[in-house]
Amino acid sequence: MGIVVSLTGCTQNKNQDSEVISENNTKNNKQDKQQETKEKLDLEKYNLDYVQDTDFQTYFQWSNMAKAESGYYLWNDQKNQLVFFDIQSEQIVPVCNRPDCNHKDITCNADFSTDISGKDSYSNTYLQYYQGEIYIVGIDGDDYVNLYKVSRDGNTRKKYMQLYKADLSSEEGDNITDFTQPEVCIHRGYVYFIDKKESMPSMRKMKLGTNNAEILHKTKVDHSEVYRMQACGDYLFFQTAHYTDKEHLKMEGGIYAYNIVTGEIFLVKKDAVSAYYLKDEQLYYSTAKGIQKYDLKTLKNETIIEAESEYPNDIYVDDKSIYKSDWAEELIQYDKNGKFIEEYTLKYEDDPYMEFIYGDENYLFCKGKDCFYTMSKEENAEKVWIKRIW
Repeated sequence: MGIVVSLTGCTQNKNQDSEVISENNTKNNKQDKQQETKEKLDLEKYNLDYVQDTDFQTYFQWSNMAKAESGYYLWNDQKNQLVFFDIQSEQIVPVCNRPDCNHKDITCNADFSTDISGKDSYSNTYLQYYQGEIYIVGIDGDDYVNLYKVSRDGNTRKKYMQLYKADLSSEEGDNITDFTQPEVCIHRGYVYFIDKKESMPSMRKMKLGTNNAEILHKTKVDHSEVYRMQACGDYLFFQTAHYTDKEHLKMEGGIYAYNIVTGEIFLVKKDAVSAYYLKDEQLYYSTAKGIQKYDLKTLKNETIIEAESEYPNDIYVDDKSIYKSDWAEELIQYDKNGKFIEEYTLKYEDDPYMEFIYGDENYLFCKGKDCFYTMSKEENAEKVWIKRIW
């Protein structure tokens, strides 16, 4: 089930704060009709071009890693610590500017296990670098899920925006210590988010620095999912699906696109509930039949990589290649026509499994048990994983 989408709780969030959430039902009704009738995006007028200063970093979609001017921010999950991989020195350092700090307890600026006041706790499932600052999510002592802003050197962190009030009850009605992690995406001055605890989840947006949310899309069926937001230019793509069996193993749904200029929502591709990736006006998506390529202008669809197992693969696409991972022990590289190029192991020394977390024009990245791995994309570089100790 984890291959298709992370499962969420089935309890409806009853604690939405009316002062924080404002719903536009008339707009939603119009969009419901659009989702059933429109399938082609207007890419002549509204493009998918990436703008560095204002846009979501699509190459690190759904990962807890972000790119800055001189390196990469990422989470050291074992220590609940925010760290930085410097490109020039090729060293990983805690995001803490205190010269006297040993980086081993809660007083360290890089420590995000909990706030030093004890009132706020933070999630290591989301990380975004946007206009020179770092954004993370967490929950405060009043059970509100917030967007937090952190300075590049870790010297300051502050509660920036209140997103929604979390439902901390379990299915049995007992309180639990952890909250269900939301999905978050900042793009062109707005934060888009999904409360994964709702039984019929909604995708919402808020202008950065404000406190009023608008529902853009709401599922209509119990045990549904809204997930995998990916902002590209004038569109925000997302998936929505629902389970069709009592065991919650089979899903029906598709990929949608929200036009951030007009507010319209389009159905882009039916029967696409697993991993997808957008590149150069092509939608690459994974099914049990293999990796598909769907041209967003011509609407032509083709299978470019045949399936080798019954499960859909994770996929990542750069300027030259397509990569697929089967959550086992290998990452396979193909050219844009689906021709096999190379196979890389996702196993290293005492790491039985390395988590593949995509890449950019310089590197491929993986996380290990207590380290971080890079593989250079330079043409003459040796294609091996370099282990970087935290």
